[in-house]
Amino acid sequence: MYKELIKGYLDKHYPTLKGDERKHQENRVKPLIGKLTDKKSIYKDLPFDYLGMEEQINLLHYILEKSTERQIVANMGKTDVDRDYYDFILKDEDKNWVTQEFMKSIEGFEPYNLIECKWENRNLIRYSGLSSAEVLENLNSLNERIIYLLFDEIQKFKILGIDFECMSYITDYIDYTADWVLQFLIHHVIWNEDIDRPKIMSNLLNTLNSLSDKIDFQLERKRKEGFHRLDAEKATRYFSFYRTNDVYYREVLGIYDVLRKEVDENPTLFSLVEDKYRVRKELISEEELGNLQETITEGQHSYDYNIKLGITRRFIDVMGQYGGRQCFSNCPQDLKTYYREIFMSKVKYKGKQSSTIVQEYLGKIETSGAIEPFDKDSQYMFVREKISRGYFREKNNLDMYFLKADIEKALYNLLVKLYLFYDFSTILEFIYEVNREFLRSLSNDIKG
Repeated sequence: MYKELIKGYLDKHYPTLKGDERKHQENRVKPLIGKLTDKKSIYKDLPFDYLGMEEQINLLHYILEKSTERQIVANMGKTDVDRDYYDFILKDEDKNWVTQEFMKSIEGFEPYNLIECKWENRNLIRYSGLSSAEVLENLNSLNERIIYLLFDEIQKFKILGIDFECMSYITDYIDYTADWVLQFLIHHVIWNEDIDRPKIMSNLLNTLNSLSDKIDFQLERKRKEGFHRLDAEKATRYFSFYRTNDVYYREVLGIYDVLRKEVDENPTLFSLVEDKYRVRKELISEEELGNLQETITEGQHSYDYNIKLGITRRFIDVMGQYGGRQCFSNCPQDLKTYYREIFMSKVKYKGKQSSTIVQEYLGKIETSGAIEPFDKDSQYMFVREKISRGYFREKNNLDMYFLKADIEKALYNLLVKLYLFYDFSTILEFIYEVNREFLRSLSNDIKG
């Protein structure tokens, strides 16, 4: 099927080889083509067959001869949030040089800061004091402003004769979208007992599933039409961003599956909190802290309680700095939540319990004398989600926690698919439309 491609590859890069030497190079490139065109592997989402032969040859040569990662093709198929997949991007050095020199010539140019917009949204959602309806109106206005600014910039670059694609706009706009949706759910829906929370969340989930079906339809149409003006650099760039973000989201969802299974298998540990064991988000004295054991353990035995409590308090102080969390080592609710998720929950993730992860992390900080990142992103994500689950459980809202997890799963699966359009403007338009549909769905339910 790919005889012409193999011949073209050998003729271009090994024109003088004959006999066994030519056969050797053929035996190297032939299985690579098989892997890149395997419709049952992760490469089914790489539009290799849509590239012209010259671009296919460029990609094959890059993987076999120029890539610094020996197992690059195999490693792209591994799910590991503690790495990225950008080594797969074919580096067009001439193109990169021209772009960099051109950008230097545009005085004062800086990409729009969508990360800053995300943090502005968090302040709007959490601390503005506006009603839910007013918050949604502000979010809608900001979404309109973002898409206007991005396409205005695209148009200005076109006038200058350059097809500029800033990939951070896509990654940051997707992150922006997922973040405000989840922040709004937590701060305006899940903890608001005056509204029909299950109905609102179910409607949002239906909206997500409906949008996902529409995206699938559009992607299928795109594949039938073909990917115009697609070269090897662009194909590998979008595919690499897709894999890196898809792996991150799947790590989050895998953690949810582990935590859900633990709840199902340990009904006593995760039962409804009795009134006598409920604690508040307030600061208390050191003397009062000494009387919390019965409440924190809910009457269950926990050996070396005082030692573990000291570790818990140190970790809470660190998380207040590292994670920017509003948690305090003399707050009963924080202490109980952290203690139970670190030391009473025994579930492992990638072979380690949260107690081991936390103690190793604190040891690392003590050695360096400064706040350090976790050794692995997956470890931080696991501990972070356990703590989040603990707060939901403390407020007898575990059902809401896992409904939120279902929404996240649908949300992430939807957003990450947008990379597969392999077109900058199209992806930005879809992110904008997804935002608009979410805002419409939530606004209708909040007002209704």
